Amino acid sequence: MKIIPNTICEGIGETPLEVRIEPWMQEARQWFCREISPEELLSEQMLPSADTIIQCRALWNAAPALDVTLHPNGLAVVNTDSLVPASAERSAEFRKSIMKLMMDTITNLLPQLHKIPGWSKSNPAIKIWRATVYRTPQDICTAALLPYEWDSIHTAVATISSIEDNNAATVWSPEMLAVIRNFDYGNDDLMRTRIILQLRNCIRTAVSSIIQGIHMAASASTIQRLDNKIAHAIEQYINICRDNPDICHAWHHSKTARLYNPTPFRNKKDSSAYFF
Repeated sequence: MKIIPNTICEGIGETPLEVRIEPWMQEARQWFCREISPEELLSEQMLPSADTIIQCRALWNAAPALDVTLHPNGLAVVNTDSLVPASAERSAEFRKSIMKLMMDTITNLLPQLHKIPGWSKSNPAIKIWRATVYRTPQDICTAALLPYEWDSIHTAVATISSIEDNNAATVWSPEMLAVIRNFDYGNDDLMRTRIILQLRNCIRTAVSSIIQGIHMAASASTIQRLDNKIAHAIEQYINICRDNPDICHAWHHSKTARLYNPTPFRNKKDSSAYFF
């Protein structure tokens, strides 16, 4: 287990740690393919990160059944069948450290995954990592005001995507929102990337402000400040789309754009509303 900074030795007749946690390793491999990426899409350079994530997941699940101790120079697993499982406090501290390492490694791996041809069509990308305009665990949890841990991810994605979708028809346009969610940053020209990033940041500002307003017991002045931030973000978004028709053509050809650019009324003789 490369992520544990201690040499692990078992006594005579004791079960090696690798064997003890193998059931959790199998689950962790399946979880990785289901939630992060199918393993067949990974390059050689990505395998060490994938291994770390899988090992962290397995250890996090196995920790309550192991005896874990914290030392000034790192973590130690007391690997003996004769000891009772770790105390709740020691297990919680160990799991917290493992969870942070796992989440940080996922955050560092995702930008590489987004560049893989075909990964955007995988179930993890569709369900989680391209379901909103947020691309990493850190950004997702921060926006949703939830703890930085895996159990927060699906709840956070559901909350954020719901807010984004609810405002798509009247502001972003469903078509333009899909473009922003699935944009391959770094794989396109700089001008287009800059504009899409600006639009993404407008959506993020509005979404985070809405979530803050929902969760905070805010004063009237704070609510007004959040409302102003939302209004400013929407105004910026509309102006950016208007000023960049070539890049934002999905918005310009949507029903949403007609709300901001209504068709002028024409007094036609064959119309039932014709007047002299």
